[in-house]
Amino acid sequence: MAIEYTKRALWGGAITVKIPSEYRDVSDIRQVPDHQEVWLSSTGTDSLTFDLLERVADGSDKEALLYHFNDIVEAGDTTQILEIVDDATPAGFPTNPPTLHLSALITPPTQPTSTSTSRIINPPTHTIMHLALLRLKEQNTDLLVTSNVPQTSVQKPLDGQADGNAPVLSDEMMGVWREAVRSLVVEDWGLFVT
Repeated sequence: MAIEYTKRALWGGAITVKIPSEYRDVSDIRQVPDHQEVWLSSTGTDSLTFDLLERVADGSDKEALLYHFNDIVEAGDTTQILEIVDDATPAGFPTNPPTLHLSALITPPTQPTSTSTSRIINPPTHTIMHLALLRLKEQNTDLLVTSNVPQTSVQKPLDGQADGNAPVLSDEMMGVWREAVRSLVVEDWGLFVT
């Protein structure tokens, strides 16, 4: 079944992106920080998050990517970075900023850290995260596009792994995340205060 995409406005239309039509703006449900846009699938599990953050000035682009990744991950989670790749810049960025992406497996602690997680009937055993970093030097901004795919069971191993307990990298969600990154267009550069 083909996914239907809709062009959505982020930050009042200053940036546009194509995401699945069935995704809903989380700000219609709860408060979202001004630097962030969050979209949630109709199942309530998979999400796409867009962040405008102050550019990490020190170190390489890869070090900036890892800095942001470590800032997102919860304390106590176990992480396994599956890949880090230099990627093509979306067509909507005429300055051709460096673009990197990371895929990772995140496993929460075995014991719930709060009473709210103990009320979940079938809590996720792990989450697959895809994270893209677009480095906008002139705007002193790092733009992050993150997908999170919580999983409660494992269906098949990753490529090259024989273990039936290995995590699943969802081709569908990878496609949704890639389309979001590929389709990003800055419509109003005035969004970035320098």
